[in-house]
Amino acid sequence: MSRCTLAILAVATLALTGCTKPDSPTDPPPPVTATQSMTEAAPQASDATQQSSEPAAPGATADGATADGAASLSALVQAGRTALNAVPDSTVTSLDMEGNGEGWEVEVTAADGTEHEMQVSADGASVLSGPTSEHDDAVDKARHVSRMKAASVDYEAAANKVLSIVPNRTVVELELDDENGTVVWEAEVRESPDAKYSVLIDAGSGELIQKKHTN
Repeated sequence: MSRCTLAILAVATLALTGCTKPDSPTDPPPPVTATQSMTEAAPQASDATQQSSEPAAPGATADGATADGAASLSALVQAGRTALNAVPDSTVTSLDMEGNGEGWEVEVTAADGTEHEMQVSADGASVLSGPTSEHDDAVDKARHVSRMKAASVDYEAAANKVLSIVPNRTVVELELDDENGTVVWEAEVRESPDAKYSVLIDAGSGELIQKKHTN
């Protein structure tokens, strides 16, 4: 074979080699970067933040109780405690909210049956006037003592019981009294300026006797 023929064969071989290449596997997709992952996750985080940051209804606590109702109960309880401190060894037998909450008229009864009345501030923290002793006769004093002995539920427990029956309202009056031979806590609970509930609680057992809606 001549040199010319060998040269031609070499050129042809090189040309074929340049025109073909082995098959390559499919290229893998580019890796997801940290920035892309954070961007894709951001909407979910934003949704969670939005749900957790929604404000509660105005005037309501997490369990649905109104702030006004809780504040009035706290003031009632404090008014009773303030009156008890003013007349040692006595029992709260009546609390009456004055006007639209300007103060409390509180009555406590001493161990001998003598009633003492006083005016207490709206927050229940201080005595504004009194205490003034009532001039009851021996029969009235004996009746007062009998009621106190029958009442194993005190004013504070009675108020809490009443508000468990008609929640989120305001107790405007609570009095230890007799009802058909049973010693009761009689409560008046305000629902709105023109609507109220009357609630009777057995002062011995703490059980509900009656609840009625009044205007």
